[in-house]
Amino acid sequence: MSCFYAPRQTFLQVAFFAIFLLVRQQSLCAQDLVPISASAENEVDLSSPDSVFPPGPSHSNLWQSLDSKQFNTDSFSGRREDVQGMLSAQSEAETQPATEPEHNPIQTVNYQEVENSGPAIQSAEKKTAQVAVAPKPATTAEAPSPNTEAEEKPGILTAEEVTRRRSAVELQTELADETKAQILQFYDRALESLKLHSESVKKTAELKGERERGPEAIKEKKAFLERPALKTDLEISKQTSLSELEQQRLAEEELANEVRRKIETWEAKAKVRAERKPQMPAILEKTKQQLEELQNAIKAPPVDGESPALTLARKTDQEALLILLQQQLEQTRVEQSRYEALTELFPLERDELMRKKSFHEKRLENWKLAIAEARRAESERQAREAKEKLRNTHPALRQLAERNTDLTQQRKTVQAELVTAEKLLKEIVEKSDEISKNFEDLRDKENLGALSTGAGMLLRNQRHRLPSPAKFRRHQRTAQKEITRLQLERMPLQDERDHLGDFETQIEAILAEVGTQRTISDDEIRETARDLLNDRQTYLDALLNDTGTLLMTQGEIDVKSQFLTAEITEYQSFIDERILWIPSAGIVNSSTFTRTLAGTRDIFSAENFVVSYNVLKQDILLHKYLYLTALFAAISVLVFLQRIRVLIAALGKKSKSQLTSNVTATLSALGLTLMISSVWPVLIWLIGWRLTSVSANDFTFASGIALQVTAIAFWTMEVLRQICRKKGIAETFLKWSPGSISAVHSHLLFLIAVSLPLMFLSTVSSVYNEGFWADSLGRISFIAFCGVLMMASMKMLRPTGQILGHLLQGNPDGLMYRTRKFWYPLSILSPCALGIMAGVGYQYTAEQLLVRLQFTFWLSISIVIAYTIITQWLLAARRQIAMDHARARRAAAMESNSEASGENGSSPVPPVDKPQVDLSTLNQQMVRLLRVTACVVMLSGSWMIWSQVMPALHVFNRIELWSTAVTVVESHTIDGEETLRTVTKQKWITFGNLLFAAGIVTVSIFGSKNLPGLLELSLLQRLPLDHGERNAITTLCRYACVLIGMIVACKTMGIGWSSVQWLVAALTVGLGFGLQEIFANFVSGLIILFERPIRIGDVVTIDNVTGSVSKIQIRATTIIDWDRKEYIVPNKEFVTGRLLNWTLSDKTNRVVINVGVAYGAETDLALEILNRVAQENPVVLNDPAPIASFEGFGDSTLSFNLRVYLPNLDNRLKVITDLHLTIDREFRKAGIEIAFPQMDLHIRSVNSESPVIPSLEQRRAELDDLNESKAA
Repeated sequence: MSCFYAPRQTFLQVAFFAIFLLVRQQSLCAQDLVPISASAENEVDLSSPDSVFPPGPSHSNLWQSLDSKQFNTDSFSGRREDVQGMLSAQSEAETQPATEPEHNPIQTVNYQEVENSGPAIQSAEKKTAQVAVAPKPATTAEAPSPNTEAEEKPGILTAEEVTRRRSAVELQTELADETKAQILQFYDRALESLKLHSESVKKTAELKGERERGPEAIKEKKAFLERPALKTDLEISKQTSLSELEQQRLAEEELANEVRRKIETWEAKAKVRAERKPQMPAILEKTKQQLEELQNAIKAPPVDGESPALTLARKTDQEALLILLQQQLEQTRVEQSRYEALTELFPLERDELMRKKSFHEKRLENWKLAIAEARRAESERQAREAKEKLRNTHPALRQLAERNTDLTQQRKTVQAELVTAEKLLKEIVEKSDEISKNFEDLRDKENLGALSTGAGMLLRNQRHRLPSPAKFRRHQRTAQKEITRLQLERMPLQDERDHLGDFETQIEAILAEVGTQRTISDDEIRETARDLLNDRQTYLDALLNDTGTLLMTQGEIDVKSQFLTAEITEYQSFIDERILWIPSAGIVNSSTFTRTLAGTRDIFSAENFVVSYNVLKQDILLHKYLYLTALFAAISVLVFLQRIRVLIAALGKKSKSQLTSNVTATLSALGLTLMISSVWPVLIWLIGWRLTSVSANDFTFASGIALQVTAIAFWTMEVLRQICRKKGIAETFLKWSPGSISAVHSHLLFLIAVSLPLMFLSTVSSVYNEGFWADSLGRISFIAFCGVLMMASMKMLRPTGQILGHLLQGNPDGLMYRTRKFWYPLSILSPCALGIMAGVGYQYTAEQLLVRLQFTFWLSISIVIAYTIITQWLLAARRQIAMDHARARRAAAMESNSEASGENGSSPVPPVDKPQVDLSTLNQQMVRLLRVTACVVMLSGSWMIWSQVMPALHVFNRIELWSTAVTVVESHTIDGEETLRTVTKQKWITFGNLLFAAGIVTVSIFGSKNLPGLLELSLLQRLPLDHGERNAITTLCRYACVLIGMIVACKTMGIGWSSVQWLVAALTVGLGFGLQEIFANFVSGLIILFERPIRIGDVVTIDNVTGSVSKIQIRATTIIDWDRKEYIVPNKEFVTGRLLNWTLSDKTNRVVINVGVAYGAETDLALEILNRVAQENPVVLNDPAPIASFEGFGDSTLSFNLRVYLPNLDNRLKVITDLHLTIDREFRKAGIEIAFPQMDLHIRSVNSESPVIPSLEQRRAELDDLNESKAA
C-alpha cells in the first residue's frame, strides 16, 4: 500500500501537469487530432475551414486560473467528445458526401463512348473514382484491430480489460458514491479514448492506402489529360421531339452541375491543404511533447491519500489517452508523407475536373442551340402550315384559319424574345460567376494576409472592371415588367385553350353561324373545322409552353439580376473598405528617383512622340471638319476677345447704374465669361479625346487621358481667373474688393502655370503601361503638386492677406474670423499631409482624397458665387418693389389732393387702405430660404463627392474593444410552426462603434445649441404661440435632443439599461443626499417648463423683488428688475414659495389715480372731467370701462378715485404720468382747486398774573432741586 502514498511535492507536479492537459484539450483535439484523420478527398469539415484551426487558449494565464484538483474530474472529457464527434462526421462525409444525391441515374458519363477512343479512359475513370471516394472495406482490413494487437501484445490496454475493471467497480459496495462516480467516469473516458484509437487506426490505414495508390493514380490522370479533348458534337436524330431534347438537355445540365460540385469540393479541400500542410511539423512537435508529459504523469507516484481503486482508474484513463496519442502521432506522420506523395496528384485532379466541366458546358451550350433551332424550325413549319390552310380554307372557316396564323406569328415573336432573354441570362450568369469567383479569391487572400502593397493594384483594377449595378437593376426592372406582361398575355391564351375541350359544340356553333348559304356540305365543314381546331390546340399548347419558358427565363433574369446587383454592391463595399488602407507603393528612397529618370525617358521618348504625332495627323485628315469647326470657334473667340471683355464691363456698368434687377445682364456676362474661359481647355480636351479614340500605343492613350484630366482642371481655374479679372463679374456684379480680386487673379495664373504640368505628368504615369511608373514619376509629380497647393494656400487663404483680410476684418464676430486659427493651418497642412502619405506609400489614398478635396473646394466656390449673384438680384428686386410703392403712394396722394380740391363735400365711400408688401419680412424670408438652399446643395454635393470613400471608415469596425451581452429575438420553426424566442448573445463593441457614438454625442450637442433657432425660424413663428410658450418648447426640445443623443450613444457602445440600472440607482441615492438642492432646482425647472407658472417676459414679484423674467435655465431663473439689475433666483423658489405673476393668464392691469379737490368744488364736474380724461387716453381700455368715483370726505379734501385698465404693463408708467398731467390741466381750466392739507391753530386769552408757561429761571431751579434730592 505504500505505493499509493507519495510526497506532496509529487502530487503538485502531477496536478500541475493535469491542469496543463486540461487547458490544452481544445487545441489538441481541434487542431492536432481531427485533421490528422483526413483522407485525400475529405480533409476535414470542408464547409467550415475555421473548424480545422480553432483558436486555442494561451498557456501563460492558464496555470494561474485553474485548480490542480480538477485533474481527476475534468481532465480530458471535452477532448474526447470533440474528437469523437468530428471523426464520426468525417466518416459519414466520406461514405456519403452531403453535396451528392444518393441515387441519380443520369450522373454517370461514359467519356469513352463520347470520345470513341477506346476503353482506356473508362478504366482510368473507374480507378480515379476509387481514389476519390472512401476506401473499400478490403483496404481497411489491412489495419490490425485493437483486439488483435492486444492478443499479440498482452501488455497493451484493451477495451475488454477496461470494461472488466469497470464492471468490478460497479459491484463494489464499500466505495463512497462520489468516489465511485469519479472512478466510473475515468473508465468511461478510457473506453472513449480506445474507441477513438480504433478509428484512428482505420484512418491511418486509409491514408497509407491512398499514399500507396498515388503513383498509379497520377499516371492515370496524366494519361487522361494527354488524350485529345473530348468531342462535344451532338448526334441528334431528326425524329427526336422537342420534349426529348429538353430531357436530354436537363440530363446534361445535371452532369455539368455534378462536375461543378466536385470542383467546389476540390477547391475547399485545397484551401484546407494549403493551411494544414505548413502546420504539420508544429503539430508533430506538439504531439511528441504531449506524449512525453503524459508518460511522466503515468510514471508519477499516486496521490497521497487517494483510494487505490481511484488511482487505478486514473492510471487506466491516462494509459488509454497515451495509446490514442501514440496512434495519432503515427497518423500525423502518415498524413505528412501522404501530402508529399500526392502533391502532384492534386493539381491533376483539378485539371481533369476542369476538362470535364468544359466538356459538359460546351455540350450544354450545343443542346441549347439545338433546342432553339428545333423550336425555330417547328415554329416556321407551323406558320407555313397555317398560311397554307388559310389560303385553302373555305370562307366560312376563314376566321378559324386566321386565328391559327396569328397564333403561329405570336409564337415566333415569343421565341425571338426567348432567344434574347436566354442570351441575357447567360451573360448575367457568366458575369455573376466571374464576380463570385474573384470575390471569393479576394476574401481568401485577405484571410491569408496577402492584401499587402502588391494587392493595391489588384483591388484598383478589380474595382475599375466591376460593372455598374444600375445596369442590372434596369435588367431586373425590365424583367419584372416583362413578367407582368407575359402573365397578362398568357391568361387569355389559357382561357382559349380551356375552351377547346369540346370540339363538337364549337363546330355546331360554326355551322349555325354559317347557315344554309354555303357551297360545301356539313361533313366537309365539320372535317375542316375539326382539323383547324386541332391545329389551334397544338399551336396554343406550343405557344403556352414557350410563354411559360419565357416566363421562367425572365424570372431567372429577375432573381439573378437582383443577386448580381447585391453581389456587385457588396464587392464594391468590400474593396472600398480596404483599398484606401492598403499601401500602393513602398516608401520613397533613392531608387525612386532613379526610376523617375528612367520613367521619364521611357514615357517621353522620341518614338512615342512620333507615333502620337502621326496618329494625330492621320486623325485630323479623317475628321478635318471637326477640327476645322473647333479651330474656327476658338479663333473667333480670340479675335473678339477684347470686345467681349469690353461688353462684360459695359453690362456691369449698366447694371450698377440701375436700381432695378437686371437678370439678363448678369446671365449674359456669366455666359460670355464661360465662353472666353473655355477656348484653350476645350482645344486641349478635344486633342485628348481624339488620342484616346485612336490609341495607337500606351503613350497615345495615356496622353489622351492626361490631356482630358488636365483640360478639366484648367477650365475650372480659368473660369475663376476670368471672373476675378479687372472689370469682370467679381468686380462689377459681385461687388468684391478690388484688392482681393487682383490677388486671386495673379495667384491663379501662377497656379495654372505650375500645377497643370505636374498634373499631366502624374496622370500619364498612372495610365501608361498599366501604371508601371506611377510609384516613381507619378508619385514625385504628385508630391510636387501637393507642395504647390500648400504654397498657394499659404498665400491665398492667409487671414491677414489681400484676399481674405478685408472680408474677415469687416465681420469680426463671424464664424470664419473666430475659427481662423483652425481652418488656416488645416488648409496648409492638408496638402502637406497628402504629400507625406504619398511618400510613405499611400499614393492612391492621397490621390483620391485630393481629388475630392478639390471637388469640394470648387463646389464651395460655385455656391458662393451663385449665392452672391442671387443676393444681388434680391437686393435689386427689393429696391424695385420699394420704388413701386413710393410711386404708388405719390400717385395716390396727388389723386386725393385733386379730388379734394375739385369737390366741396366729402366722399360718401370711406377710403380703404390697400395692403402693402412688408419688405423687411419679405427680405428675411428670401434670405432664409436662400441660405437653407445653399446648405442643402452643399451637403448633397459633399455627400456625392465623398460617398465613395465613406466605406473605408468601416475598417474601424474590425478593431474589437470589448464585448457585451445583447438580447435578440430569433425565429425558429418547430414541427412546421414558426416560433419566436429571446436569445442572449455576445456582441463585440468596435472602434467604429466608439467613433460613431462620439459623432452622435457631438451632433446632439451641436443640435441642442442650434435647434431653438431652427424651430423658431421654421415652425414656431407660424404658430399662434407667445414668446414664453415658444421658449418652453425649444428648451424641452434641447433637453430631449441631448437625452436622445446620449441614449443612442450608450446603446451604440453596448451600455444598456440592464447594465447600468444598479449603478444609476446607487448614484441617484448618493446624489440625492449630496446634491439634493441642485436636484430640487433641476426638477423644479422641469416643472416650470411643463406647468409654466412663469414664462419668458412675465412680470413677477417674488420675495419683494419685482421684475421681468429674462431666462429660464436648468437650475435657476433670471429676473431683471426696473433698475436693470439681474436677480438669479433658484427654480425651487418659484415652485415652493409665494409667487405673484402679473401676466400669467391675463396681462390686463388696473391703475388707480387718487385725486383730492378742495371743499366747495363742483363734484359732478370733477367726476365728468375724470371720466373724459380716461376715455381720451389712447392706451386705456374701453372694456373694462374706466370708473370715476367720489370716495368720501377727507380732512382737507373731497376724495375722488379714477380706475382705468391697461392692456399690458409696457406703458404703465407713461399712462399714469399722462393721466396726472391731463387731470391737473383740465381741473385748472374748470376752476377746480386741488386741495392740500390745512391746519387751524386757535389761541385762548389768559391772565398775566398766572402765566401758563413757567419762566426759564423756574425751570432751572426745579432741576437743581431734583438733582440734589437724587444725590441725597
